[in-house]
Amino acid sequence: MKQKPWGLLAWAVLALPAGAQPAAPSRENVDACLKGLPSCNLSLLTAAELAQASAAAKRRNYDKCLDGSPACDPVPLTKEELATVQQRLKQRNLDRCLNGAATCDPLLLSTQEAAQVRTQRLRRNLDRCLAGSPQCDPLLLNQDELRRVQTLVRRKNFEHCQEGMNTCDPTLLTPEELQVVRTGLKRRNLNRCLNGFSTCDPLLLEESEVIAVRAAAKRRNYEKCLAGSATCDPLQLTAPESAAAAAAYRDRNRTRLRQNVRTR
Repeated sequence: MKQKPWGLLAWAVLALPAGAQPAAPSRENVDACLKGLPSCNLSLLTAAELAQASAAAKRRNYDKCLDGSPACDPVPLTKEELATVQQRLKQRNLDRCLNGAATCDPLLLSTQEAAQVRTQRLRRNLDRCLAGSPQCDPLLLNQDELRRVQTLVRRKNFEHCQEGMNTCDPTLLTPEELQVVRTGLKRRNLNRCLNGFSTCDPLLLEESEVIAVRAAAKRRNYEKCLAGSATCDPLQLTAPESAAAAAAYRDRNRTRLRQNVRTR
């Protein structure tokens, strides 16, 4: 069975012959004993040094108990020390409960502390609900809180729908909000179509918008043909545009020829 440090100290004192003094101890051994190090040799300590080492061991144990260390031994604690340790234990448990830690022990809470912990839990839940967290428990909300959360959720959903986000839930929109969202969707789609983006949905275009999109596509194609792009579609060009594109092609060829002559 593992002996306590103060048990070892008592044994060392009793082991000394009557009237005998321990061998001259080194300062290193005394320091090791005061610090509770394994290199401590208790048999080399004087009675006064043994008392100091015992007091130091008790202080270390008390500190461990205050810190909630599993190495704490409550047996040698005085009544006052034990009361302080228990109070510190309850305070640490209260802090864990207030923070919603899984290690909270509700059985250690007083009635007042339990009410304080519940209030904090409800506040954390409300914060999660207002933030749209999946950890929100709507059953813990009162009527006023539930209305606040629903209002915020609807407002955020409306913003998401206006921005075209995939988190938009159109079923939460009012008729007025739905009209605003549809208008914004059509505007964004028109801009995509005018710029020739692949995400353009031609089915959402009005007749006048279709005409504008076609004109923009023809203009982009004409600019590609003027620049000699491989994606130019000459079949979409008018006669004057074809002539201009051909002239631009000849100019580029003449420029290249002159540059080749200069480099020879």
